[in-house]
Amino acid sequence: TTVEHDLVLDRATWAAWYAGPAPLCVRRAAPADCAIVVDILVEAAAWLESRGIRQWTSNLSDRPGLMQRTASRIAGGTVYLGEFQGGIAGTFGLAEAGDWERQTWRMTSSAERSVSKLAIRRALAGRGLGLRLLRRAEVLAAAQGAGAIRLDCASDGALLGYSARAGYGERGLGEANGWRLVKF
Repeated sequence: TTVEHDLVLDRATWAAWYAGPAPLCVRRAAPADCAIVVDILVEAAAWLESRGIRQWTSNLSDRPGLMQRTASRIAGGTVYLGEFQGGIAGTFGLAEAGDWERQTWRMTSSAERSVSKLAIRRALAGRGLGLRLLRRAEVLAAAQGAGAIRLDCASDGALLGYSARAGYGERGLGEANGWRLVKF
């Protein structure tokens, strides 16, 4: 059965599908959302760095460049937002193989998706929203015909445990842009 992409993103469908304490609705980011996506990513990078995790710091330190890259990803339809209790709670990217994935994973199949830049506003941390966003990414990937989801993180970072707790098994090591990565 093919699921129309608009149905997957419909707020009422998500609310009915997830009958938790408060619905988490996922939608594609629009061009007007660029600044909020960047704010969430910069906030997450600062939090990660405060915990000794420098995985995002170098990529997010150039705000004008980050705005441009984010605007391009939004225009490509690969950035999503999670709305929770009337506000934007977090973001993630879901895309077919790009240069990073080809270098890290050797991904070339359109049947694979990569989840990237999964981040939650710190004020909403500890509510399981990151995992809920990741599960929504899995549903979206399946609706897009993907048979596999890929994640990666720095091999020396605390994010390793997060991916494992989310049910992803390690698939080896890789290197990209000077980073040694664990592939999930």
